[in-house]
This record gives sequence, C-alpha cells and structure tokens, in this order.
Amino acid sequence: DTALVNQPLCLVIDQRGASEIFLNGMHLYSFGVVGTNAANETRNMPHDRPVAFSVSHCGPHTIAIRYSNFAASSYDNMGRKRAGFTLAVMKYNDHADWYIGYHLLFINILSFACCLFLVIALMHLTLFLSYRAKKPNLYFFLFTFSIALILGSLLVANLTDNPSTYAWSDLGKVLFFPVVFFTLHLLVYSFFRNKLPRILLISGGLALICMVLLWIEPGFAFLLLTLILAPFVCIDLIRNVIIAVRKKLPGAWIIGIGFGLFVLFFITVAIIIIVAISANSNLNMSNE
Repeated sequence: DTALVNQPLCLVIDQRGASEIFLNGMHLYSFGVVGTNAANETRNMPHDRPVAFSVSHCGPHTIAIRYSNFAASSYDNMGRKRAGFTLAVMKYNDHADWYIGYHLLFINILSFACCLFLVIALMHLTLFLSYRAKKPNLYFFLFTFSIALILGSLLVANLTDNPSTYAWSDLGKVLFFPVVFFTLHLLVYSFFRNKLPRILLISGGLALICMVLLWIEPGFAFLLLTLILAPFVCIDLIRNVIIAVRKKLPGAWIIGIGFGLFVLFFITVAIIIIVAISANSNLNMSNE
C-alpha cells in the first residue's frame, strides 16, 4: 500500500513468553530472552508496548518472530490460548496516543484508589487497636483492606512485565472479591446488631467456597460469586438498611448513604475501565 510508505507504523505483540521480532531479516526488538529450555529463557509481557518501524518502498515485506514459552506446558485448559502470541500492525501515532493516555489514566486511578482504601484501612485498624470494644472498626479495616488488595493486584498486573508475577496478581484480582462481600455483610450487621446473626455463616461459607474454587475451577467460582454471593449480600444489605431507616436506628441514613456512595464509586471505575477497553478494541479493529 503506497499510503503506508515512509509512515510511522508499529507492531504490537501480546505474549506470555519471549520473542525476537525481525523485519525483512533485520532485528527490530526483543521482549525477554528466547531460550532453548526453561533455564535460559526470560519471559516478558509487553502490555501493548509498540515496536516502531517504517517501510521505504512498496512490495512484499517479511515479519518473522522467534518465540519460546516453556512455561506453556504447565498451563491449564483456560491458559493454553496464552501459550503462543498475537501480533498486530498499527499506525504508530494512533496507538501511541492511546497507549500513553490509557495507561496514565488507568494507573493513576488505580494508584489513587489503592492508596485511599489503604489509608482508610490503616486508620480504622488504629482505632480498633486503641479501643477494641468497637468491633465495627475491625470489620471496616478488613473490608477496606480487601479492596486495597484487589486494587493493588490490578496495579501490579498492569505494571509488571514478569508473566509469573502477573499470574499471581491476576489471581489476587479475584481472590479477595469474596472477602469484600463477606466483610461488607459483617460490617453492616455490626452497626445494627449487638449479636451477629447466623445468616453470616451463609455468606462466609459461600465466600470460602469461592476462594477455594478459584484454585480448582475458576469459571464456576466466578459464576458462584456473581450469581449467588454478590446478589445475596447486596439484597440482604439493602433489606437491613431499609429496616434500620424505618426503625430510625442511629446512623442508619449515614450507613445507607455510605453504601450507596461505595456502589457508585465502583460503578464509575467499572465504566471507565469498560470505556478504555472498548476504545482499545475499536483501535485494534481500525488498524488491522
């Protein structure tokens, strides 16, 4: 295509192994160190980092990838699609604008939110250690600290180029979600009840089952979390807040508003992430 001659282009590779990229026999870039066995291989995750290039004439051009991923032998059924790699050719300026803007926005949001929840968690832990009779401070610490761990896992997953570190942080992104719902359930009941009810055994048991299943059958664990645990906790929380407001219990309105703001915060973050991912998908389709 004559329109692409002497234009800034880039290659974007998605991989969990190691690669060496060549254009017309010339080495362009390496992600990690390609090895002949696991001992001398260094795997790398580029996270959509572009490899810039241009072509000076029309005609056929050859892109070659030398690739290795000895860790693929340990992948389960869900991970086997990550054994290889995908490669896209894009316009450099368009991808660079998205790459810089998206990563800066996403990383800044995650960093701010993680630090915010971590500070709130440590503050309530300090309050509990100072006055241990107030158990809600302990539950609030566990709740906000679990959220901080999820956000921290997301942050690590987007910053690391080590596939092993990414795998652990990727697990952390979902591992603490059941804890968040259980501790939120526990927290709200501690505000309105002197004695914790047995219904918490159900949410606690479901949360524990979800965490165990994440190691065995992640797909089923996700369904259990989204279709059973999360709706069960949220419906029961709304029911308790409405009852507390009707009975005019102390702090009922504040707790209800706080729960609403918490939901609004996560909906906002989810919308931002979905919009960013959608923009990425549209960019990939327009450049392929």
